Amino acid sequence: MENSQVSGYIRIKPSDDATEMLDHVILVLDLSFSMADQLVSLRKSVEKIIGRLKPNYDKITLIGFAGRTQTFCTFESAREVQENLEKYLPSILPKLSGRTDFQAGVSEALKVVKAGEELSETRGNESFRWQDHNHTVIFMTDGRDYGKVPWDQCQELANNHVTLHTIALNSNEINADVRKKLMKMAKIGGGGFNFCKTVETFHVKVDQLLNMSLSAVCPPTKFSLSLRPGTELIMATLLEHIEQMPSGAELDKPEFTLPAMRRDDRKIIYFRAKIVPAQSEGTNYRLFDYIQSPNLLSSPESAYGDIPVAPLEVLKRRVEKGMNTDLKVFIFLHDLETKMEQALEVAASSDDVAGFKNRAKSALNEAWERFEKTLSKNPRSREIEAFIQGFLKALEDANTVEDPSAFFSTLYAEMRTRR
Repeated sequence: MENSQVSGYIRIKPSDDATEMLDHVILVLDLSFSMADQLVSLRKSVEKIIGRLKPNYDKITLIGFAGRTQTFCTFESAREVQENLEKYLPSILPKLSGRTDFQAGVSEALKVVKAGEELSETRGNESFRWQDHNHTVIFMTDGRDYGKVPWDQCQELANNHVTLHTIALNSNEINADVRKKLMKMAKIGGGGFNFCKTVETFHVKVDQLLNMSLSAVCPPTKFSLSLRPGTELIMATLLEHIEQMPSGAELDKPEFTLPAMRRDDRKIIYFRAKIVPAQSEGTNYRLFDYIQSPNLLSSPESAYGDIPVAPLEVLKRRVEKGMNTDLKVFIFLHDLETKMEQALEVAASSDDVAGFKNRAKSALNEAWERFEKTLSKNPRSREIEAFIQGFLKALEDANTVEDPSAFFSTLYAEMRTRR
């Protein structure tokens, strides 16, 4: 093997015979005094969420928080809550005392998760087995926080295969530090983030966040690579999740968090590796083993990645010829989002709104030209077009925001709601 560097990808999809999981939605609601003007809108949004759940199948948990917490129901049947809404969700939501503490709200959700793992009962024809459900937390607030940071609690939720989304509703500007906190909570929790200045937008974004998690056939999982002796990773990333790009010592045993996946979802880990020593042509070389937790691999005993040893140019031609539709689209969107994210990071550090606009428009125009040349007839072309046009629209909407930090977080939010 003349060149010891190789590129490849791992394509992950649910089993063809996977069945849809039951859903359990945990709503963590800010009921502090600062939310007084938003409680009617908050209740309406919660009612819509409950109405989307499948009776006799799905479950709901309702938690209120401020300086203290109040739990209205825990892992309750969607039908029961839908038919007795006032019992579980009063028309006039109570205002809880104390200064808003995000950690208190997330900690209460974590208690529900830890207690629920022991549940394995059935009531009539309805399953209350915890493992039959995909668990999702939606954290809803007006963006004021006076408590301790909830990073450890968010990580514990993720470790227990629970997705955490965060969203804020406030007609005034939300403090930049709190926006960053909500973004970090969602990033740790493997979910989406958004903030809204109008009730109408709030309902739309809550619905989008919910769409990211409902109707999954497998829960969030940890997917790691165990490198074989002689394999050294140069880079690895979960395409379309650019925050998941291990670096430094993390590349010795990279771990990725796969979100809950629907039957038609696909995820791709793209990698480049170096092999030492060089191998003989005509053989297969095993690069690494896969490890998934919980283990949902259809054939765990053959969960490994290998590559045929051949001259580099031969391998390149094989990859280019065999690159499937999914991979082309994933790489295209990943490249575009990477450029957007890098431009945001650079511009946000110096409040350079004008600079970001120029970089963003250039990247989007370049992407559009590439799309028209190579992907316009792709079966997923509408998805690509929607991404480009959606970001251009978000850029236009953000132009109305005078505060640079608000401008940038508006665009971060747009990217995090499409996860």
